[in-house]
Amino acid sequence: MPGPPPPPLASSGPMSQSNGPRPTVTAQHLSGLFKDAQSMLRQLTEEAEQIRRAIAHNDENVRQVIEEIDRDIEDETFERKDAFDRLRLEFESFAHRKTEKVVQELEEFTKEQLVKDSARARQLEDLGGEVTRMKDHLCFIGHTWRRAVMAITDPSNGMGEQWDGAEEQDAHSTSLSRPRT
Repeated sequence: MPGPPPPPLASSGPMSQSNGPRPTVTAQHLSGLFKDAQSMLRQLTEEAEQIRRAIAHNDENVRQVIEEIDRDIEDETFERKDAFDRLRLEFESFAHRKTEKVVQELEEFTKEQLVKDSARARQLEDLGGEVTRMKDHLCFIGHTWRRAVMAITDPSNGMGEQWDGAEEQDAHSTSLSRPRT
Protein backbone atom coordinates (compact mmCIF):
# COMPACT_ATOMS: atom_id res chain seq x y z
CA MET A 1 0.00 0.00 0.00
CA PRO A 2 1.20 3.43 -0.84
CA GLY A 3 1.86 5.81 1.98
CA PRO A 4 -0.12 8.97 2.68
CA PRO A 5 -0.20 11.47 -0.13
CA PRO A 6 2.33 14.25 0.06
CA PRO A 7 1.14 17.53 1.49
CA PRO A 8 0.06 19.98 -1.14
CA LEU A 9 2.38 22.79 -1.91
CA ALA A 10 1.36 26.34 -1.44
CA SER A 11 0.74 28.03 -4.66
CA SER A 12 -0.94 31.11 -5.84
CA GLY A 13 -3.99 30.78 -7.98
CA PRO A 14 -7.64 29.97 -7.78
CA MET A 15 -7.11 26.64 -6.19
CA SER A 16 -4.86 27.90 -3.50
CA GLN A 17 -7.72 29.47 -1.77
CA SER A 18 -9.02 26.62 0.11
CA ASN A 19 -10.78 26.20 3.33
CA GLY A 20 -8.37 26.00 6.14
CA PRO A 21 -4.81 26.61 6.97
CA ARG A 22 -2.37 24.77 4.89
CA PRO A 23 1.18 24.06 5.90
CA THR A 24 3.73 25.94 3.94
CA VAL A 25 6.92 24.39 2.56
CA THR A 26 9.96 26.29 3.58
CA ALA A 27 13.57 26.14 2.40
CA GLN A 28 14.41 24.28 5.54
CA HIS A 29 11.96 21.57 4.64
CA LEU A 30 13.40 21.40 1.13
CA SER A 31 16.99 21.28 2.27
CA GLY A 32 16.21 18.50 4.69
CA LEU A 33 14.37 16.65 1.98
CA PHE A 34 17.29 16.88 -0.48
CA LYS A 35 19.93 16.52 2.20
CA ASP A 36 19.62 12.74 2.18
CA ALA A 37 19.66 12.62 -1.62
CA GLN A 38 22.71 14.88 -1.79
CA SER A 39 24.63 12.84 0.76
CA MET A 40 23.67 9.68 -1.09
CA LEU A 41 24.77 11.25 -4.38
CA ARG A 42 28.05 12.39 -2.81
CA GLN A 43 28.63 8.92 -1.36
CA LEU A 44 27.90 7.27 -4.73
CA THR A 45 30.22 9.73 -6.47
CA GLU A 46 33.01 8.99 -3.99
CA GLU A 47 32.49 5.24 -4.39
CA ALA A 48 32.53 5.62 -8.19
CA GLU A 49 35.77 7.64 -7.93
CA GLN A 50 37.30 4.98 -5.65
CA ILE A 51 36.27 2.26 -8.09
CA ARG A 52 37.71 4.31 -10.95
CA ARG A 53 41.00 4.74 -9.05
CA ALA A 54 41.06 1.03 -8.15
CA ILE A 55 40.47 0.09 -11.80
CA ALA A 56 43.20 2.50 -12.93
CA HIS A 57 45.56 1.11 -10.27
CA ASN A 58 44.72 -2.47 -11.26
CA ASP A 59 45.18 -1.61 -14.95
CA GLU A 60 48.59 -0.13 -14.18
CA ASN A 61 49.56 -3.23 -12.17
CA VAL A 62 48.35 -5.52 -14.96
CA ARG A 63 50.22 -3.39 -17.52
CA GLN A 64 53.42 -3.66 -15.44
CA VAL A 65 52.98 -7.41 -15.06
CA ILE A 66 52.42 -7.75 -18.82
CA GLU A 67 55.54 -5.67 -19.53
CA GLU A 68 57.54 -7.79 -17.08
CA ILE A 69 56.26 -10.98 -18.70
CA ASP A 70 57.11 -9.57 -22.15
CA ARG A 71 60.67 -8.79 -20.94
CA ASP A 72 60.95 -12.27 -19.47
CA ILE A 73 59.74 -13.81 -22.73
CA GLU A 74 62.21 -11.70 -24.73
CA ASP A 75 65.05 -12.65 -22.36
CA GLU A 76 64.13 -16.32 -22.50
CA THR A 77 63.79 -16.17 -26.30
CA PHE A 78 67.21 -14.55 -26.57
CA GLU A 79 68.73 -17.11 -24.20
CA ARG A 80 67.20 -19.99 -26.15
CA LYS A 81 68.38 -18.56 -29.47
CA ASP A 82 71.84 -18.05 -28.00
CA ALA A 83 71.90 -21.58 -26.59
CA PHE A 84 70.65 -22.97 -29.90
CA ASP A 85 73.32 -21.02 -31.82
CA ARG A 86 76.04 -22.26 -29.45
CA LEU A 87 74.75 -25.82 -29.80
CA ARG A 88 74.61 -25.51 -33.59
CA LEU A 89 78.17 -24.11 -33.73
CA GLU A 90 79.40 -26.83 -31.41
CA PHE A 91 77.72 -29.49 -33.53
CA GLU A 92 79.15 -28.02 -36.75
CA SER A 93 82.61 -27.93 -35.18
CA PHE A 94 82.23 -31.52 -33.99
CA ALA A 95 80.94 -32.67 -37.38
CA HIS A 96 83.76 -30.81 -39.15
CA ARG A 97 86.40 -32.42 -36.90
CA LYS A 98 84.90 -35.87 -37.40
CA THR A 99 84.62 -35.33 -41.15
CA GLU A 100 88.25 -34.24 -41.34
CA LYS A 101 89.27 -37.27 -39.29
CA VAL A 102 87.32 -39.62 -41.56
CA VAL A 103 88.77 -37.99 -44.68
CA GLN A 104 92.27 -38.23 -43.22
CA GLU A 105 91.76 -41.89 -42.33
CA LEU A 106 90.43 -42.58 -45.83
CA GLU A 107 93.47 -40.88 -47.35
CA GLU A 108 95.80 -42.90 -45.11
CA PHE A 109 93.91 -46.08 -45.95
CA THR A 110 94.11 -45.26 -49.67
CA LYS A 111 97.85 -44.59 -49.40
CA GLU A 112 98.37 -47.84 -47.49
CA GLN A 113 96.37 -49.70 -50.12
CA LEU A 114 98.45 -48.12 -52.88
CA VAL A 115 101.66 -49.12 -51.09
CA LYS A 116 100.30 -52.63 -50.54
CA ASP A 117 99.06 -52.81 -54.12
CA SER A 118 102.41 -51.69 -55.50
CA ALA A 119 104.19 -54.18 -53.22
CA ARG A 120 101.83 -56.90 -54.42
CA ALA A 121 102.40 -55.85 -58.02
CA ARG A 122 106.17 -56.09 -57.48
CA GLN A 123 105.73 -59.47 -55.84
CA LEU A 124 103.59 -60.65 -58.73
CA GLU A 125 106.16 -59.37 -61.24
CA ASP A 126 108.94 -61.09 -59.30
CA LEU A 127 106.88 -64.28 -59.10
CA GLY A 128 106.12 -64.04 -62.82
CA GLY A 129 109.84 -63.66 -63.55
CA GLU A 130 110.68 -66.58 -61.29
CA VAL A 131 107.97 -68.73 -62.90
CA THR A 132 109.36 -67.84 -66.33
CA ARG A 133 112.91 -68.73 -65.23
CA MET A 134 111.62 -71.94 -63.69
CA LYS A 135 109.88 -72.83 -66.93
CA ASP A 136 113.09 -72.09 -68.83
CA HIS A 137 115.08 -74.23 -66.43
CA LEU A 138 112.55 -77.06 -66.64
CA CYS A 139 112.68 -76.87 -70.43
CA PHE A 140 116.47 -76.92 -70.24
CA ILE A 141 116.36 -79.90 -67.86
CA GLY A 142 113.89 -81.68 -70.16
CA HIS A 143 116.10 -80.95 -73.17
CA THR A 144 119.19 -82.17 -71.30
CA TRP A 145 117.43 -85.39 -70.22
CA ARG A 146 116.32 -86.03 -73.74
CA ARG A 147 119.88 -85.71 -75.03
CA ALA A 148 121.17 -87.83 -72.19
CA VAL A 149 118.59 -90.51 -72.91
CA MET A 150 119.43 -90.38 -76.64
CA ALA A 151 123.14 -90.63 -75.96
CA ILE A 152 122.65 -93.61 -73.67
CA THR A 153 120.27 -95.44 -75.97
CA ASP A 154 122.18 -94.82 -79.23
CA PRO A 155 125.97 -94.63 -78.60
CA SER A 156 126.73 -94.92 -82.32
CA ASN A 157 125.01 -91.64 -83.01
CA GLY A 158 128.06 -89.78 -81.80
CA MET A 159 126.09 -87.71 -79.42
CA GLY A 160 128.55 -88.41 -76.63
CA GLU A 161 130.94 -85.79 -78.00
CA GLN A 162 128.16 -83.34 -78.50
CA TRP A 163 126.96 -84.17 -75.06
CA ASP A 164 130.14 -82.81 -73.44
CA GLY A 165 129.94 -79.55 -75.36
CA ALA A 166 126.22 -79.17 -74.77
CA GLU A 167 126.70 -79.49 -71.01
CA GLU A 168 129.20 -76.64 -70.99
CA GLN A 169 126.95 -74.45 -73.14
CA ASP A 170 123.87 -75.25 -70.99
CA ALA A 171 125.77 -74.52 -67.77
CA HIS A 172 126.80 -71.15 -69.22
CA SER A 173 123.25 -70.25 -70.27
CA THR A 174 121.94 -71.33 -66.84
CA SER A 175 124.28 -68.99 -65.00
CA LEU A 176 123.12 -66.12 -67.24
CA SER A 177 119.41 -66.80 -66.73
CA ARG A 178 119.56 -66.90 -62.90
CA PRO A 179 117.72 -64.06 -61.23
CA ARG A 180 119.75 -61.23 -59.85
CA THR A 181 119.07 -60.52 -56.20
